[in-house]
Amino acid sequence: MSNEEEMRENMLERADGWLETPPENATDDDIQDVERFSARLRNAYNERTMSTLYSLIKGHRNTITLNEEEMAKVAIVASNLLNIFEGLPNLSIPRDKTIENLEKSVIKALKVAKGENSV
Repeated sequence: MSNEEEMRENMLERADGWLETPPENATDDDIQDVERFSARLRNAYNERTMSTLYSLIKGHRNTITLNEEEMAKVAIVASNLLNIFEGLPNLSIPRDKTIENLEKSVIKALKVAKGENSV
């Protein structure tokens, strides 16, 4: 199977899955468009059809909204992070977020800040 055929098969599988359980916000026109472009892609590989079908499927994601309590938490966390980064502008967050690695990063940032202030 060539790369194009494999890409086409993968996209058709995704489109079929999307059609089986379309998102709540999908309209009848969206469903018809996905059906139409899937049929075109079944007949022959076409880059433009692939791109359009991908956009149709990807563009319909269920959105998650936050309530007022969660938004208040967002504001508090963002404010705390801003204070931390303003106090330690050279702080880098390690990929492996253990207390030991975070402490090492804070120590490095404090040393850099101390060195800048002593000049």
